[in-house]
Amino acid sequence: MGLQMAALPQAANFVAVSLIIILIWTPVFIDAVLRLKGKIAKKNNPNGEKIEFLRQDNGRCHKSVDIVAKLHPPEIIKKPQNQGVRVGGVASFYCAARGDPPPSIVWRKNGKKVSGTQSRYTVLEQTGGVSILRIEPVRAGRDDAPYECVAENGVGDAVSADATLTVYEGKHSE
Repeated sequence: MGLQMAALPQAANFVAVSLIIILIWTPVFIDAVLRLKGKIAKKNNPNGEKIEFLRQDNGRCHKSVDIVAKLHPPEIIKKPQNQGVRVGGVASFYCAARGDPPPSIVWRKNGKKVSGTQSRYTVLEQTGGVSILRIEPVRAGRDDAPYECVAENGVGDAVSADATLTVYEGKHSE
């Protein structure tokens, strides 16, 4: 009997420590699961469906119903056009996209992102989802290439449209 009594305080300590660990980690675990489930639910239900799941609030779980906003994948509504420009001239490609949330537009040349830090390349973002890629002055052998407008907003797949710049030798006429 003495042996069993001595083991009881150790067992009680083990249970107490286990309870403390469970109470500390359970809210964190539940919160992580709920955040993950909320992201999955929003990503998988873009049509404004009701989504029910438990949500943690100050250590207590509550059932909640979320209405997910209607989300729309990006769509290019104005595609860049092929153009021919003389050496030393200016080339401007226009692209417009819509979606919900509004998509961001990235320009690519030969499949590589065009950097705004390149002095001859300027990317202008305008209202209404319009993006303009301006190249000045155009150089032969360097700028004649396919250019691509890529729109993405995290809903569905990114979409793209491309156009080719052809550079002509000769003097630039005004």
